Amino acid sequence: MKTIIATICALSMGYIGISAQPNVPKTHALPGWSSLKGDEFNGSSVDKKLWGLYGDATKNYANDYYGNNTGQGMAQVYRDKMVTVKNGILTVRATRDAIQTGIRRPSPPDPDVDYGPILRYPLKPNHNYTTIGWWSGALSSRDAEGGGRYYPLYSRIEVKAKIPYNIGVWMALWLRHRYGGAGTFEIDLEEFFVNDDDKDITHNWEGHTYHFKGKRTIHQSVHGLDRAKAYKDPKHGRNQI
Repeated sequence: MKTIIATICALSMGYIGISAQPNVPKTHALPGWSSLKGDEFNGSSVDKKLWGLYGDATKNYANDYYGNNTGQGMAQVYRDKMVTVKNGILTVRATRDAIQTGIRRPSPPDPDVDYGPILRYPLKPNHNYTTIGWWSGALSSRDAEGGGRYYPLYSRIEVKAKIPYNIGVWMALWLRHRYGGAGTFEIDLEEFFVNDDDKDITHNWEGHTYHFKGKRTIHQSVHGLDRAKAYKDPKHGRNQI
């Protein structure tokens, strides 16, 4: 079965030295900027005071189907164990293999259903685009214990990450409104997926089709505002946004 891995080495706000990554050149703090403590992932597990995990077993797998709907067409179901920390690196894994996990217990529960941890293959998506599901992982600072901590009006954010380049993968590092999602406002530090359709998307905020290594990559940047500037792709002669 196929497994896809994304790794994040550090996330910082303002400026922070990345001591867990000795090959990263040191950057001097900008005059007038204050440093907010980030996360260098130096522990052995996700710090839940900084991050909330989707599909957390201790929270009855809350948010495990986030984005898995007919509107967005995602096929993953989130589980906390798909996010791990080791040697200064946070790893988000996606797989079609069976994993040891429980499922969300409704109220009232069905007496004929085993909700406890057993070996389970990915659950079926909440749409008919595909019958094949994935286990995957997601973490959110807004959902951390105590309501999160990162709410600056202005900020400089530094992230070092290695992301997969496989068709169908939708990897994202993004900022959303404190009290809402993309429908309120969203800024994507990095969000793209590799599209297998033989077409370019060139409209509205979705109009970010790039051609790289024979694949079409769709990148999004800002939801809620249209401030993109069109340019001509010199290699392919296509108008890009």
